[in-house]
Amino acid sequence: TVVDSAAINVDGKGYPGDYWSGPDFSSNTRKSCHGGDRGDGTSCSYGRYENAIYAGSAGDYRSNEELGHGGGVVKLSAMSLVLNGVITADGSYSRTLAGAGGSININVESLIGTSSALMSADGGNSSYVHSSYNAGAGGRISVYATNFDEFSGQFTAVGGRSGRISGHGTVYKHEFGKAYGHLVVDGENTSSLYQYGKTP
Repeated sequence: TVVDSAAINVDGKGYPGDYWSGPDFSSNTRKSCHGGDRGDGTSCSYGRYENAIYAGSAGDYRSNEELGHGGGVVKLSAMSLVLNGVITADGSYSRTLAGAGGSININVESLIGTSSALMSADGGNSSYVHSSYNAGAGGRISVYATNFDEFSGQFTAVGGRSGRISGHGTVYKHEFGKAYGHLVVDGENTSSLYQYGKTP
């Protein structure tokens, strides 16, 4: 149970700043990428929407206030999850290249949550609208449960909301016993901003 005032927080706990990239920890190959591509148009997304397992790639480390780290990974398997608080795997801010969102992977028989519940794997914000500077891409969320009837919370995997916007991540919900799940890519009205990245 995650109560209303509690959190499972792995924000910025993914790949560390200064260009370290997932899923192979390589240098300077997929900076600020994960579920979506980087805002400069580079095709660099990785992972699979139906199985969120990777941390978010990093951007630039500039200071202790601008880490640029990617979001971490939460993987939870249990009989039941009661979520009234939050589970977050967001990327970290950096004025130039922000960290991408990480992963949340949930596999439970029973999923219960009020409207205050939130699972997020959002990209970090950046400050500049420039071809070389980008917000972090959204991460990935995959949730498997018997049904979602008793869960009224939110899922978000959005690219960073300021600077040059990278591609949004993916949210995948699958009910046991059904052949297909439900894939959502939701930019939450960021189309009015400087949207350059895409979700492949």
